[in-house]
Amino acid sequence: MQSILCHSLHNLKIQVCRSKTLWNTIPSINKSLYSTCLGSWHSKLLQDHNKVFQEQSRSAGFLGKKNADDLWKSAVSVSRAGMRRGRGRKINASLIKDLNKGQVIGCGEIGMEWPGLNVPVFRGTSKTVQRAVPVNPDAMEKILRLRSQKSKKKRRLHPLVRGFTSAKLDGMEISNNTAASKFDTTVRPILPGFKTIVMNTRVTSRMSGPLGRVSKFNMLVAVGNGNGMVGIGRARKTAKYSSVLQARSRAQQKLMYVPRHENRTVLHDFFTQFGRAKIEVRVRPEGYGLKCQRHLKVLCQLIGIKDLYAKFHGNKNIDQNVKAFLLGLINQKSHQTIADEVGLNIVEVDPARHNFPKIIAAPEKSVERKTFEHESMCNFSLYTMNDKIVFRQPKFQLFYTKTIGWQNHLNKEEKRRNQDDVRRRLKIKYGQVQSFLAEKYPEAVAFRRFKRKPEQPAEITN
Repeated sequence: MQSILCHSLHNLKIQVCRSKTLWNTIPSINKSLYSTCLGSWHSKLLQDHNKVFQEQSRSAGFLGKKNADDLWKSAVSVSRAGMRRGRGRKINASLIKDLNKGQVIGCGEIGMEWPGLNVPVFRGTSKTVQRAVPVNPDAMEKILRLRSQKSKKKRRLHPLVRGFTSAKLDGMEISNNTAASKFDTTVRPILPGFKTIVMNTRVTSRMSGPLGRVSKFNMLVAVGNGNGMVGIGRARKTAKYSSVLQARSRAQQKLMYVPRHENRTVLHDFFTQFGRAKIEVRVRPEGYGLKCQRHLKVLCQLIGIKDLYAKFHGNKNIDQNVKAFLLGLINQKSHQTIADEVGLNIVEVDPARHNFPKIIAAPEKSVERKTFEHESMCNFSLYTMNDKIVFRQPKFQLFYTKTIGWQNHLNKEEKRRNQDDVRRRLKIKYGQVQSFLAEKYPEAVAFRRFKRKPEQPAEITN
């Protein structure tokens, strides 16, 4: 090793003073200065030699580059083969703990006050100075106690608020105090008096070169004020709530008005179609309610329709059925328009009024019978359904309805048919089963069978 160092020093001297002219220009150099220079070069080479054989040290390690979620995932995660076998569903989740829980900067066993970090820069008119605070021996115990506490269960939503299912946003009402509305300043706020409900949620993904698999949320949102105004919009973004708010702003730009009969139901029966989706819609009397699919029920609530019957006859795709229903509502004709087209009076026969006819609309010009082109012009239901008749599948007959014994039973019970309904209606009207001539003829009252009173035991007297 010594010979190698001497050889390197000799080569260094030769490289520095190879030229005679350079050596002659420094005549005042002496041996002591020369030896001092050689000693400094020798020590420097030894330092460089020691650095080569030292172990490498890094100021930042693996734990400092990853966040807590990634580190916990590497510690308690399960392989894909294990996930397919159902491993690690509940056990690994209980092992994850928040190590930052209860820790505050400057508050520990040896606390410090840092101006601008955990204490204000100024206290009154005086400027705060960095200083140490008294030692808190119970600080670590409190942190360990907080870590050991179990997290509270997730608050369950009320069944009327959670939508169709609590797992998705479908059917859930979105208000202005949504978390995304505080950060996304580009969206428009909801109009006053309007409600926003998510109709359908889909997650779509695609593969890209630099980013890998990119997922986006495809949202269909409906808005309405419950008084005939409704609109739908669709948006697709990487963030869930941002796509909801973007779809809401688009729905507010596409509002439409839907006419209603007596502010509770549709104007008439109709058959609508969009793509492969086919819907049959029927008018229903007051108090009937909404008997339809849940997405159509949400639309009816936003529009203000209270009584309706709707049935799907084609594709079950949500988007197509929603568009088909709105298309049928928009294409409705008013009663006056139909009366002018046909040239006949439109009469409503309601069983609630004992089928007493009521004229709803009358044409401005009447036409003669011979000018009718088709029979559907006289049939209001056929005219509104575009000459389409919905096929009703007959009910399945039970096996005993074809026997002779069942026919004999029907013949015996024919004279007593509807007897229970008549007795119930008379009790509601008169309070008992009697004829409407009971005031004139008191004997026109149903015979009452009085129960015998139990005999009381005879008293024994002395």
